[in-house]
Amino acid sequence: MTSKMSAWQAKHGFVSFAIVLSFTWGCLWLAGLSLEKAQPVETVISHVEVLEPPKGATGRSLRVAITAPPPGKCIRISSQFLHWVGPGTPTFYALGATMNGAGFGGRDGTGFAMQTDSRKPLDFVMILALPANIPDGEYHYVYRSLYTCLWLGGLVQRRILYEAPPMPVRVGQH
Repeated sequence: MTSKMSAWQAKHGFVSFAIVLSFTWGCLWLAGLSLEKAQPVETVISHVEVLEPPKGATGRSLRVAITAPPPGKCIRISSQFLHWVGPGTPTFYALGATMNGAGFGGRDGTGFAMQTDSRKPLDFVMILALPANIPDGEYHYVYRSLYTCLWLGGLVQRRILYEAPPMPVRVGQH
């Protein structure tokens, strides 16, 4: 305790502390930035189509084929939207949200919609219900995700935002 007090009372004690603190914070920030660049977050939307209901049924749905990278030690929160393409106020229709990643595994280490080799990208198809009141027209399917990654035992935390390129889709009669 005596050495700490004398460091504060020294001529350059506070300045030295501020420099060391800034250097430590900067090193941790750079470590997180470099780890972020190594984390694959690109999700590929390969196909989007509107499925009309069978005869006598109501409610259209959207079929989306996706290739998603493994979330690794991160938690991924994803949202899917339809964005109306047209003049005027931008309109978004929320279709669904998902959350997966570290900590969501079952007792045997696998979780819902996960494959045995967690290092490979996962191909899957989502069927999303379209709102009943959505008007016919041209839309863009939008996929956005937020990764929260903890590295170095949680000492470094990074949030990585990703948005896949929008995919055009037509709702209603062609």
